Amino acid sequence: MSAGVKVYFIDCDLPVSIDIGNQVDKVIVPSTFLKKIYESTIDTDITCINDAPEIYIEPIVNNIIKTAFKCVWFGTKDGEKFNI
Repeated sequence: MSAGVKVYFIDCDLPVSIDIGNQVDKVIVPSTFLKKIYESTIDTDITCINDAPEIYIEPIVNNIIKTAFKCVWFGTKDGEKFNI
């Protein structure tokens, strides 16, 4: 008896789950890299919905004043002063 339910598996990380991939109706992945891995290991329908590219823009930093690092420590090596 069939309930007409389709099961889709969304995989976004390695390792690829071949056991699950072979038991679902469709596998959805976020990269062509994962799609190629699945295509070589399972017979299930595979759809790739590419992640949006991440664009890194290096921050512009002006007027950097370089000073020596300063640290003040009070307490004991076991951290008892922190509790006080």
